[in-house]
Amino acid sequence: MSEMPVDSPHGSGGTETVSTESDTMLRRFTSQLATERAAALRELGEASTLNEELRAENERLRTQLEHISNRRVVRLTDRLARGLRRTGRG
Repeated sequence: MSEMPVDSPHGSGGTETVSTESDTMLRRFTSQLATERAAALRELGEASTLNEELRAENERLRTQLEHISNRRVVRLTDRLARGLRRTGRG
């Protein structure tokens, strides 16, 4: 609210507090900003949750790939050992 000189209906000749157009615009802007901030914080929270879920999935897949790779190395090593035994080198 702004103090503006106005004719007082009570004849005091002082100032009264009146709502100016700029005050109204400022209140609307502040309200809109608060609404947008709340929405941005919600989105940030959702993104953070999604990020944690993706990290967990990434770790699960990394572990799974490691197990697959380890099994493949074992199979290839066994195959190599059998081949060497057949040829008399192992």
